[in-house]
Parts: sequence; C-alpha cells; structure tokens
Amino acid sequence: MSAPTRAFVYVLGSTGAGGYRTYVGWTTDLDRRLARHNAGTGARSTRGRIWALLYAERHPTRETAMSREWHLKRNRAFRSQITLDCGDSQGPVTVIGCGDSQQETTMAKAKVKKKKSSTKVRANRRKAKRGAKESRRRARSEGRA
Repeated sequence: MSAPTRAFVYVLGSTGAGGYRTYVGWTTDLDRRLARHNAGTGARSTRGRIWALLYAERHPTRETAMSREWHLKRNRAFRSQITLDCGDSQGPVTVIGCGDSQQETTMAKAKVKKKKSSTKVRANRRKAKRGAKESRRRARSEGRA
C-alpha cells in the first residue's frame, strides 16, 4: 500500500490595476504551484499578476484538501481576514496542519446565501421568452406564404 498523498489548500494575494484580489486553490506542491501562477501558466483567473502566498493548510488527502478549498472559496469573510492579517508583507507563511484549522473550518462552513430572483425578474424573463417564440412563429409563417 502506498503512502497517502499530502495536499495543501492555499490562499494567494495580489495587488494590481483592478485592486486587491485573492485566489484559493489546492495542490500537492506549494512552491511549484506558486511558480506556475506567477509564470502565467496557472489558473486563467490568476494570469497577468504577481501572486504572494498568504495562507496554507496541510491535509492528509486530496479529497479533504478539495473539500476545504470549496469552503474557503465561498467564505469571503475568512479571505478578507487573511488579507488584513497579512497586509502587503511578503514574509514567510506558516503552513497550518489539518488538525490546527478547526476554527477556520467552522467559519468556512457558514451558510452561503443564494441570491434569489425577484418576481419581476422572472416575469420579465417569461415575457422575453414569449416574445422570441412569437417572432420565430411570424417569421416561419411569412416564409411559407
């Protein structure tokens, strides 16, 4: 049986023309992944910026890392707090082990509110759909006449 793969969840920060941004991802090799982001060969949303590692957590498996990444991507309060804590410092980042991140995990599991469409918006969508159907119907009937 092979040894389990260690995986990391990380938060990157970058200042650019569009303001300050954060990016959350997971990897098995932090140094290589950060180098790829900064080389422009990482995720599409990270291209064209210089990224600094703000935060990282170590996880025993890829599955736990991917799950944690999903929660962190939806937790803007946590990402904002990391940004405030780190500021613009380019200093060393402490990698937190999986067992040490209970407080952050609790924060990350807060419910994500879904924006619901208002009644007016739905009515307008239905009206537009009906209008498009009528236009196609008229075009077909004029073509046959």
